[in-house]
Parts: sequence; C-alpha cells; structure tokens
Amino acid sequence: MDLDPHLRRVQHLDCSGRISYTLTLLVDGTVDIAFADGRRARLDPASGANLTPEVHVPPSLMQHAAQLRPW
Repeated sequence: MDLDPHLRRVQHLDCSGRISYTLTLLVDGTVDIAFADGRRARLDPASGANLTPEVHVPPSLMQHAAQLRPW
C-alpha cells in the first residue's frame, strides 16, 4: 500500500523539458520543494515562512507553493 502522505504534487519543467523542481503539498499543509540539484526546502504557505532557511527559495516559487490546493 502506498502511504506517501501528500495531497498534490506538481513538477515544473525548464525550457529543455527537464524537471527543475517538484512542489509537493503535504497533509500537514506544508509544501516540500525538491530542486533538480538535490536541495530540498519546506515551506509553510499559510505564514509564508521558509522552514529551511539555509535554502534560498525565490519569491516566485513561494507564490507557486501558496497556490497549491489538494483538489
């Protein structure tokens, strides 16, 4: 049984068709971002907080994360 605790996953492609990052809306309301280079960040879209301050998340990516909905 797959128990991956996410509600929605969105992959963004660069102009060459490669995945540049993946946004995953988790059941606790946070968003996990997996970058193509292996870095990961977690965001709280409700407060706009980057929960992994050692990883820079551009404002445009924060906006994408805030727009994720489970449906």
